[in-house]
This record gives sequence, structure tokens and C-alpha cells, in this order.
Amino acid sequence: MHAIILFTILSLTTASFAQPQGKIVFQSDRDGDRDIYVMNPDGSDLIQLTHNETNDYFPVWSPDGSQIAFYSIRDGNRQIYVMNADGSNQVRLTTRSDIQDGVPSWSPDGSQIAFLSGPNVEWARSELYLMNADGSNQRPLAQAGQRLAWERPSWSPDGTKILVTSEPEGPGNQRKIYELEIASGQFTSLSPEGNPVLDIAPVYSPDGTRIVFSTARDASGVIYGDLYLMNADGTGRTRLQNARGFAPAWSPDGNYITYNWQLDYPFGRAAIWVMASDGSNPQVLTEVSENWTPHWLPASSSQRTAIEASSWGWVKRIFR
Repeated sequence: MHAIILFTILSLTTASFAQPQGKIVFQSDRDGDRDIYVMNPDGSDLIQLTHNETNDYFPVWSPDGSQIAFYSIRDGNRQIYVMNADGSNQVRLTTRSDIQDGVPSWSPDGSQIAFLSGPNVEWARSELYLMNADGSNQRPLAQAGQRLAWERPSWSPDGTKILVTSEPEGPGNQRKIYELEIASGQFTSLSPEGNPVLDIAPVYSPDGTRIVFSTARDASGVIYGDLYLMNADGTGRTRLQNARGFAPAWSPDGNYITYNWQLDYPFGRAAIWVMASDGSNPQVLTEVSENWTPHWLPASSSQRTAIEASSWGWVKRIFR
């Protein structure tokens, strides 16, 4: 009987963990400062990639999964680095000592990295920059004429557009999502008019038809962080998750979304969660500490094997 039960649980567990697949990279302060970690999308096989006495932030996979870009204050101010997927060969890409550079985002073909650059990271007038993946040819892409928020830009799958968040000039607690058409330099607002509006952290779906983002519209100005979906043109806004959801990221197949579930805002205690892309079946992946900014990588066959192996370990723990 135990053999039948064990076989059944193992089959169900392996099936459930075979999807979603891949690896999730994120930042965490579980060792006392913010370092970069990677885990399976069921929360297993946690590996620490950076080991610094200062802080590393906003890790993001390269499209082929061979590298991770991030920014760090290890050299005094915020600068962008890349490393191999196993944490080795950490190389600094930006070098300006009088400027803060951060929140990198790879182009879909892996040839370029978009990032924000400015004198201040506290919702300052940051500029959107591009550079080659090796750090060469750093140049401003566009200026919105507004204050770009210190959040990761999101490329459209075809590489022609980038989503950013901007805080318009004038009074009021407003932050809006803008879509930049790279060829023309034209910005289009995807957020509704009205005050207060606080839309942040937009991310294109893998097929480019939808955008997931975090929003808050409390008339009192309280930030509570619902996760929403909308069409790529800004229509059809639908709430997925009620309260405390920030920094969403899609699974490569578009079936799942990982995000921060936060106890504190704008910074502080948070756990990484995952849910279906329709908002159903939310699952916690990490402990509650300062776990932030997850980003998802597609699975290779070897990573799929690692996930299945972790499922076997989970079943064994049940029967101890």
C-alpha cells in the first residue's frame, strides 16, 4: 500500500513541478546583505551566486541563459555588472563615478542592454540608456521629458518597444506606464488619466499581447500593490492579485507569473511567490526576508532533471 501511495504522490509531484520549468533568479538579504540567488520555480535547489559585503540588485537573465546582469554598489556607487549563470566571472560594464547606473534589461536578441542612468535613484529624472552587451557604445536612448522611475525597463518580444514608468511633473502621487517606440522615440501613455494613479513595474508577456504590472489607486495615497493584467495597448485592465504584489515577471511560456509579496513598502520584508497567469493558485517559494525582483529563465533538459530530482527529495521528506 505504501508503495502505491508513494508512486502516486511522486507521479503527481513530478507532474506539478515539471511545469512551470526553468530557473528564477532574485535578490535577497538572507545572509545579512543583498546578494543574488537562483532557485527552481518550486523554491527548491536554492544557490547563492554573489557573496559581497555590500548590496547586489535587480538580477536579470540573458536571453540564452548563459549570463546574469545586475547592478551593485560594491565599488561605491550603483554600477552594472554581468556574470556567468553560475556566478563566476563578474565583470563591471558601466564606469562613471559621478552617475548611478542600474536596473539592466537585455534586448530579446541578447546584443544590447537597456538601463537607467541618473544622479539619484529616488524617483529622480533618470534617463534611459542602451549599451552593447559587452558594455561598449553606451548612449542615451531617449528622454521622456519626465522623471523615469528606478525600475527595470521591459523590452517587447520583437525588440521594437520598451516599457518604462514615469512620474509626471506636478503635484500628486502619480506614476504612469509609458511605451517607448525605439525607432521614432515616441512615448505613449498606457495608464488612465486621473489622480491618484500609481502604475509601476510593467512587463510584456512572452508573446507581446499582454502586460502585467502593479498598481495602487487608493484615494488616500496608500500604496497597496495589486497586480493587474492589461492588453498591450492599455485596454482591458483586469486585477489578478489583491494587495502587496510587486515586481512581477512572466514564465517563458506565459502561463505563470512570479512576484514579490511584500509586508513593507517601498523596501523591506518580502517573499517570492508564483501564481498562474490568470491569478489563480498562488504559491509561496521563499521565506519572508527581503526577497525581491524575481526574473525567470527557460528550462533546459538538465534544469528539468534538477526540478524532478527536487520533487523526489520532497516526497522522501514526507515519509520520514
